[in-house]
Amino acid sequence: MLLLALASAVAVWREPRYRALLPLQAAVVLMILVAGKWFDWRGGATWGYRPIVDAAPFLALSLIPKCVAKTARKSGTPLAGSVRPISIASSIAAS
Repeated sequence: MLLLALASAVAVWREPRYRALLPLQAAVVLMILVAGKWFDWRGGATWGYRPIVDAAPFLALSLIPKCVAKTARKSGTPLAGSVRPISIASSIAAS
């Protein structure tokens, strides 16, 4: 999801109707820069890279241009319909 959000970030910069998302992308860049300069850049003794996890919601909002493009075309509907059951099944399995 995050790689797709990074690819979708290009549309935010190119299309004027998505200019409202630019401050969110600036926040992501700022979070990454601060986490990279932090004295303990890997986030401590925990598993995973915790400081960058805070940027995930902002990156998810960068998916808006891709979602709008997919729903505008008819080909996006079957994809969403096939992903939804997988998401529900993984949520049930995790609980």
